[in-house]
Amino acid sequence: MQPQATPTPNAQQHHQEIAAALMTVTNDLTALLTDESNMLIAGHSEGVAGLSGRKAELFSAYQKAMETIKAAANPQLMLEEDLRQTLRQGAQRFKVALERNQQLLEKRMESSQQLMQTIGEEVQRQQNPVQTYQSPHSGSAKQAPTSLALNQTI
Repeated sequence: MQPQATPTPNAQQHHQEIAAALMTVTNDLTALLTDESNMLIAGHSEGVAGLSGRKAELFSAYQKAMETIKAAANPQLMLEEDLRQTLRQGAQRFKVALERNQQLLEKRMESSQQLMQTIGEEVQRQQNPVQTYQSPHSGSAKQAPTSLALNQTI
């Protein structure tokens, strides 16, 4: 049986710094998702579009922080209980904010698709108006296909 190495104070400190960095990026990302969700509720699409760059940066930083903490995982290093509890709470807040944000984005996409469909139907109707009177000798008029392209950013 091999003797287990006792973690050095430097290793312990490094592990705590990594955990603190993960907590910081988790909190920043949670705050950004909350802001985005509030903007979606308020109907501020331009504000939501402005957050996309920062959101991508934070998600990238979050992934890197998770990879770093997994790579540095050492069963002999124990985080202080309050730091572990803070990480758990932060992860839970992040999960709730992410789920809320996803639901709001799905609803927004759904309503945007319905709006585009309604616009397409109205364009089709205007291009091919309904005729209330037709001569019995005329054939039924076929409606020409209509194409519609919309560019909407959510």
